[in-house]
Formats: sequence, C-alpha cells, structure tokens
Amino acid sequence: RAGRRDEAVGYCRSLAERKGEDEGLRARGAYFHGLALMDGGSFGEAAERFSEVLRLKADEALAGRARLLVAQCHHRSGSIDEARRGYDAVIASGDAGTVGDATYGLAILHEQQGRAAEAGALLDELLKKGPEKSLAGTAKLHRGRAWFDEGQFDRASAMFSEVAKEDSELAVEAEYWMAKCRMRQGGFAEAAAQLGELLKASPDGALAGDMLYDRGVALYRADERDAAVGALESYVGRFEDGGMVADAVHLLAIVEHQRARYDRSGEWCATFFKRFESHGLGSSVAFLAAENLYMAGAYADAGNGFEAFLTRYGGDERAEDARFRLGMARFRTGQHESAEAVLTEFAKGKDTAEPRRAALSALGTMAFERGDWSRAARHLDDYLATGAAAGADDVLLKLGLCRERLGRHDEAIAAFDRLLEQFAESVHRVHAVFERGQCLTALGRVDEARSAFEQVVAAGEETRFHAFAQNHLATIAMQQGDFRAAGERFASVRSGSQADDLSAGAMLGEGQAMLAGQRFAEAERVLREFAERYPEHEGAARARAQRAIAVARQDRCAEAMELIGHIDRSAIESMGTELRDAIGYESAWCLRTMGRTEEAAKVYGELVTSGHEGRLSVHAAVDLASIEASAGRHERVVELLRPVFETFRTGGKADAALRERVTYQLGVSEFQLGRFAEAATRLEEMLEATPEGELSVSGRYFCGEALMKLGRLERAVVHLKRVVDSAPADELHPAAMLRLGECEAGLQHWSESERVFTGYLARFGDRAEWYQAQFGVGWARENQKRYDEAVGAYGEVVARHQGATAARAQFQIGECLFAKNEHASAAAELMKVDILYAYPEWSAAALYEAGRCFEKMSQESEARDRYREVVERFSGSEWARLAGERLGKSAGAGVPGR
Repeated sequence: RAGRRDEAVGYCRSLAERKGEDEGLRARGAYFHGLALMDGGSFGEAAERFSEVLRLKADEALAGRARLLVAQCHHRSGSIDEARRGYDAVIASGDAGTVGDATYGLAILHEQQGRAAEAGALLDELLKKGPEKSLAGTAKLHRGRAWFDEGQFDRASAMFSEVAKEDSELAVEAEYWMAKCRMRQGGFAEAAAQLGELLKASPDGALAGDMLYDRGVALYRADERDAAVGALESYVGRFEDGGMVADAVHLLAIVEHQRARYDRSGEWCATFFKRFESHGLGSSVAFLAAENLYMAGAYADAGNGFEAFLTRYGGDERAEDARFRLGMARFRTGQHESAEAVLTEFAKGKDTAEPRRAALSALGTMAFERGDWSRAARHLDDYLATGAAAGADDVLLKLGLCRERLGRHDEAIAAFDRLLEQFAESVHRVHAVFERGQCLTALGRVDEARSAFEQVVAAGEETRFHAFAQNHLATIAMQQGDFRAAGERFASVRSGSQADDLSAGAMLGEGQAMLAGQRFAEAERVLREFAERYPEHEGAARARAQRAIAVARQDRCAEAMELIGHIDRSAIESMGTELRDAIGYESAWCLRTMGRTEEAAKVYGELVTSGHEGRLSVHAAVDLASIEASAGRHERVVELLRPVFETFRTGGKADAALRERVTYQLGVSEFQLGRFAEAATRLEEMLEATPEGELSVSGRYFCGEALMKLGRLERAVVHLKRVVDSAPADELHPAAMLRLGECEAGLQHWSESERVFTGYLARFGDRAEWYQAQFGVGWARENQKRYDEAVGAYGEVVARHQGATAARAQFQIGECLFAKNEHASAAAELMKVDILYAYPEWSAAALYEAGRCFEKMSQESEARDRYREVVERFSGSEWARLAGERLGKSAGAGVPGR
C-alpha cells in the first residue's frame, strides 16, 4: 500500500516458499504474491501462485477467492479452456462470495468467443440472483451486448437505456451501445447525432476513439459523406494508434472514391500502405487504388495497378474484378488484342453478369472499329439486352451502324429509334436521325427518309451531316419527280459545302435535276459550267453528254448531234447503260426530227435489241413502232410492243402515259391485223388503267369496233356510247355513231338504233358515209314494222348512192312490200336489184325473194323460173341451196297421190 511493490513481491514470494513455515501463512504469502503478479500483468505466473494457495491449507474464504482468481488469470492470459474449467469449479463450489463473479467472468468469456446465447443465459441467471451493485451495472451492460450480438437490438437498447439511468459511471458506455443499436437498425442519422452528443459530453473519454470512428461510419451510411470524411479524418488524426485506424483510412479511401475524388482517395490508399502494408484490408485497398486510376482516366497506370494486384493477391475474391478491369484498361489504351483476349472470358452473351456487361460493349466496339460488323452487332446487342446500360446511346448508334452495314436495315432503324426515344438529348441524336434516313432510303420508304433528312437539315448547318442530308433530299426529290426542289437542294449543297467533291457532285446533280425537270436551257448552262470547272472530274464526260441532251431537247438537233459527235466513243461506253441509251435515243430523235427516218429507225432498233432493260429502250421500241405503224407494218409493231407490254404486265415500271401509248398501239395494230379478240383485250386493259387518258377516246372506238366484230355487242355499245356522249368534237365521233347504231340494231334495240342514225344524219348528213346511217334508219324502221317509213328511208339510199348498200336498200324495199303482202310490187322492186346492181350476193337474194312473191301470187311458173335462175347463176351459194329446196317442193306437189 506504500507503493513499494517490488519489496512486497519479494517478501510474499519469500514467505510462500519458506519451508517449515505455517501453511496458512505460506498460503497468504502465495495469495498476495499472485495479486502482485496480476497487478504487473503476469497472469500466467499469478495463476500458478493462486493454484499454490489451493494446494496449501488455506482457510476456506482465502481458498474461495484464490479459486476465482485462478480462473480470472487464465481468462486474462488467454487460456480459455482452463478459465472455463476454473469458472465452472467456482460456480460448482457454491461459494456465495465468488459465484457471482465467476458467473459474470464465464459470461464474458462466452461473449468474447461469440457465444452470445450462452453469455446471455449466464447473465440472466446472475441478474436474477441480484448481484452486488458494483457488478449489476456491468452485468446488465453485457447482457445488452449479448442481445446486440444476437441481433435483438430493441431488447439490447432497452437494457442499455436502463443501465444509463441506473449507473452514471456506465452511462456513456451504455449510450454508446444504444447508438450502435440504432446503426444496426438503420437509424444512421440518429446514431450519428447521438454519438456527436456523447463526444461533446465526453471528448476525451475511454470510448472517444470508438465513438468518433463509429460516428464516421454512421454518417457515411446516412449518405452524409462530407461529415463522414470530417469525422474519420478527425479520428485518424487524434488516435494514430487506435484499433480502427486502418479501417478508418480504408473507409476514407472508399468515401472519397464514391465522391469521385479519385486523387484524394488515392492519397488515402497510399497512406494505408505506408502504415498498414500487411493489414488484412491490403487487398481491398490495392484494388481501390487501381480503380481510382481507372476512374480518373489514367488507364495505363490503372492497368499496371490491376496487374500488380493480380500478381500479389491472385487468390483474392476481387481477382476476377481486377482481371476484368485490366481488360477494360487495355481496351481504353488501345491494346485491343490483349484486351479482347481478357474480356472474352467475361462475355457470356445475354447471360453476361451485370458487373461484366461493359466487356460486351468493349468487345463490340473493338469489332466495330475493325469492321467485323456481325461480331460487333452480336456483342452490342447482348450488351443492351438487359435494359438500361452506361453509354447505351453510343452503343445503340454503333449497333445501328453495324446492322446498316450488314444490310439489316429494319433492325438498324429499330436501334436508331430506340436511341432517339430513350436519349433525346444525346450527342448522337442527329447522327442517328441521319443514318435512320439512309436505312429508310435503302428500304424504299422514301417519304419517311425525307422526313428524317429534313430533321437533320433543321438541326442546323453546323452539324457535319447537314450537307449530306441536303444531298439525300435532293436525290429523293429527283426520284419523286420534284426536279425543281432537287435542283434547289443541290444548289444549297454546292454553296454551303466545304468539301470540293461534295460540291462538285451537287453541281452535277443540279444540272441533272434541271434536265429532268425539262429546264433545258438552265441545265445546259450548269452542265457546261461543270465540265469547264471540273474537266478532270469523273463526271465531266457525263456532264458533256447530258448537256448534249439538253440542247437536243431545245430542238437544236444539228447542234446536239455535233456535241454528241465530239464525245469520245469510249467515254460514252463507260457512262453506264442509262446515259449511253439516252445519248442513243436523243440521236434517234434528232435524226427523225431532221427527216432522216431510216437512220433514226436504225438507232432505235439498236436500242431495242441492245438487251438493256430500261425506260429508254421502251421509248425506243415505242417510237420505232410508231414509224413502223405509219408504214403499215403492223406485224412488226406487234413484235416490238408485245415484249414491252408483257414487261408492264409483270410489274415493270412505266408512267401511265407510256403504258397507255404502248397498249393502245398494240391493240390498234392487232385490230388492223384482224385479231379482234387480242385487240379488244389490250384496249380494254388500257381503258381500265387510264380511263381518261389521252388516247382513251380512240381506244374506246377501236375497242368497240373490235367487240362489234366479235359479236360482243352489249360490251361494244358501252365503249361506243362513251365516245359518242363524251367526245362530240373528236374526229372519231361520227364513226362511233355509225358503229353504235349498228350495235344497237344488232341487239334489236330498234328505236335506239334509229335515234343514233337519225342524230348522225342531222349532224353529219353531208359526210361520205351518210348512206350507212340512212340505211340504218330504214333497217330500224323496217324492224319496227313501220314499212312505209322504211321504204322512204331506203329510197333515199337508192336514189343518192351507188354501191352494195344501195343494192341492199333496193332489196329491203322489196322485203318491206313483201311484208305488207304487196307481192306484185315487191317482186318488181326485188327484180330491180338484179337489173340495176352488179352485186351477185344481193342479186341471188332478190331473185329468190321474187320467187317467193310469185309463189304467194300462185304464179308457180314464174316462181320456178326465178328459183331455177338462182340455182343456175349462183350455184354454191346459200340462196342456190334454198332455191333448190323450193324447186323440189314444187315438183313434189304435182305428183298425184295414190
């Protein structure tokens, strides 16, 4: 007690070892020696002294205390099994003075070994017995910690609260554990606030370091990163030797990394390695140090860092992450071969794990950059398969481009659309719209493509796609026949583009648009200027050729032929089929215009037989057919136009006017050749396709006449009536009226037939064909049994016309009188046919009908003379056959019956 510890230890040791001395006194010496050793921290030796007390004959009270101290010394020296046995022995002894401490000590031993349930049970037992006040508070505190370790935070917190109220000395520690309970229950902000208050109240207490560290953790978990960094930095600064300094430095590195302060995080990593190189968190910090470099964009250094990590910590659980990052770092530094070798290990298609999906993007990008479109598309598609992904707009653009290069335009559009829908503010938006337009163009969805390119143009001239979009819009306008708009677009490209090639191409396009738009003088000017400005351009020869065409279209045929003559023949051959044929066609046109028809026909023929399938070869065939038709060579016309027509029929492209012209000429030539069925079919097809076309009136007339000749009178009436009703000024109107009247008669529509013929005579009675209408009037009246009026009409024909129709009219006069039973008059009129007209078919008919009249008048001899005359003069005719039958009947009638 005087503080002379060494003297006391020596005296007690001497007393305990003195032989022959009273054992009770020796036991007390050993006991005090043990206490002195405990005080000096020599717990193993102290345990031996206390064990010696138990071997000597100490009194029971001293022995009980020594037994407890043996267990406590083993506990403190780490001899856990001996400590457990010691505590158990004390508890088994039932010594009221030491059982409580032994129970408490055993509970603490269980707590330290993680056996919270066993510890809690012992503490419950102790507290139930009501330990001394000095022990009660700590027992309750540790009971709360046992519940804490078991995850029963509500019960633990309640117990800590009770301790804080009951024991002022333990209040700070109890409240500290209450704060830890709140942390475990997710109340990080509340815990941090509570720990802050505790630190204010006890800034230098035994738990200040632990509280400061835990407060830093609580603030971190509460997402109060700035405050967390402040708390942790304070802890590291104040408690350099604190048990959690390494953890604090590690957490500081993590927090700064998460705050994207990669340099600062790297500094904490360096601090860690300087102070705690062999610490268990070393691998985590090493990985984090390399990750800081990677996130800071120092990919080369990051790669070295991950490589060093793998060398030192190859078996660490982060090794796979480090290898992945190594591959990504090599990708970022352009070491694609080695990057691909590493990253391929992580690529599992659409099943690639979320943390590794960036490998798919990198692999896709590397394949994209080397032009391996299929592989790139597969990786990029897999990258996007699971939804939102970093840099998805860039990946979608590349994916779309890959699909576009592979000709999978619908799929490419889907990728571009997804980019535009999900990333409206992406820097790739204009590029995506442009590429989308190109894909739509490839698919023939021209209107949608035009809309896309217009969006690009609207984005402003500063975009690198503006001029190209204008160029596309010009091309689309050309394709859609809006040549003025095309020319304006090309002019815009020419004036705004910095690229000479694009400007030159636009100028050529402008000239071509003017040519196609039939602005021939302007086209001539622009094409001449192009050829002069860009004489070495690959399109110069083409420009000269198209200039010649522009001149030809201005009907300066001689000048056009001269320009064509100056174009090198080999240059013409290299221009491509379309332009080469255009030169040939314009040459033929000029020759024809200049009256050199045979030369024109030869050139047209060369175009037709060249085997080139195109618009101009069709026009050449049509123009040549026109020449042949004018010469009456209709078989040649059919030979030229039938293949063209079949091309149209099977889906070949042609404007409506050309299709109408071909079908019409083919139908008319078939008509002229007497192939009326073919003629009617072709002409009806033409009329169905272009019912109001330029040739529709003529087509309807020939179609009606062909149908009439085929006996399809009702259908013929439809077409002829349309001509009569809708084209009164057309030159075919009179002829159509005549054919309509005939068809109505053929259908026995007598009143309608009479109306048509009467109308013809009223309008066209002075025309050479008047007699056909006049006869038609008579025929209609006759068939309406208006015989006198019919005779009057026929009489006009007989009186004013000479020809077969007059002969027939004279015949029909006799027939009308016959019908009126005026047989004598009928016979006389019928006999006039043979006397006045030299038309055997009508003479035969008239003589036969005269014979019938004589029969009706019972003048058998006259009748037989007429029949005999028919048989003799017109043998082989139908009338001769009928007359022969009549002669046979009259001969039989004179044979008497039996």
